[in-house]
Amino acid sequence: MKALVTGATGFIGSHLVERLLSTGTEVRGLVRNGAGAAQLQAGAAEVAFGDLTDLASLRAAVKGIDVVFHLGARVSDWGPRRPFDSVTIEGTENVLRTASEAGVSRFLHVSSIVVYDDRFTRRNHMIPETAPRGPSGDRRLGNYARAKAAAEEAAWDYARRGQLAVTVVRPALVYGPRDRTTVPRLIGYLKSSNAAWIGRGNPTIDPIFVTDVAECIEMAAASERAIGEAYNAAPAEEIGMREFWAAMCRAIDVPEPQITVPYWLAAVHTSFLEGWSRLTRSRQPPLVTKAGLTLFTHDRHYISTKAQHELGWRPKVDLEEGLRQTAQWLRAEKSIAGR
Repeated sequence: MKALVTGATGFIGSHLVERLLSTGTEVRGLVRNGAGAAQLQAGAAEVAFGDLTDLASLRAAVKGIDVVFHLGARVSDWGPRRPFDSVTIEGTENVLRTASEAGVSRFLHVSSIVVYDDRFTRRNHMIPETAPRGPSGDRRLGNYARAKAAAEEAAWDYARRGQLAVTVVRPALVYGPRDRTTVPRLIGYLKSSNAAWIGRGNPTIDPIFVTDVAECIEMAAASERAIGEAYNAAPAEEIGMREFWAAMCRAIDVPEPQITVPYWLAAVHTSFLEGWSRLTRSRQPPLVTKAGLTLFTHDRHYISTKAQHELGWRPKVDLEEGLRQTAQWLRAEKSIAGR
């Protein structure tokens, strides 16, 4: 089998490439520059130079491919609408179109739990794959959720028309080595003088280690039963915000927050940070965003029993080990951590 991976040098994508190569799959990774090419070639993957917005490069990339793993997207909880539309929505439509034209036999779309409609998730703690998806996903998560919801719907459109055999995997809160988005900012927050528990509760946040997610994606693509199905990739047990933050503090050797602030005060502070970033036209997201606050304070558990029963998938890396590996990588990445 020969696979194309978009987003091959990204957080989840790079781990998926390693997983596929370890199972004997021939892998071609879509990259935009020489740095990404060097990373893939070091792991014995084939390189395809291209961009999700460039149809010609995608047509060349899908030539001779059996299965497409589509992970390419704009991943951020901050930023204007247009880049999300261009990369995540239009980019997905371009990959779907070129894969269909090339006669690709399987299309594995990596979506996200943010596609679930917040009007449902606000009222329900347990979220199965059958939960409703809104056109904007979880509206509290802004442009990222809206774009991911539209991209997944585009994949299902191709499936309904019989143009591609589609499977969708929806990861929960993914963490691990090579994460340059969520965990580094969480560490910055926990190390800051503003670090505090938010509210007195302990909402379930469902952190899942990146190699477990990569395995779920690979297993879903290998299963004929998975065609036309969606799977949550989330921990079997409920893991709360306080357990995750406390384990992170132990992993990076900093004290746990000593104070607790009410949610309303955290929300006001976050609104101020976002407003200041917009006023100053900062290219960097504020330390805490409204979307980030949502991720760590809204209580819900994404049920993964479907993947366990139908694919035989089981998360293997527990929280302590996962955060130990994450902290070890971050210490080696002095530009990100080690401060």
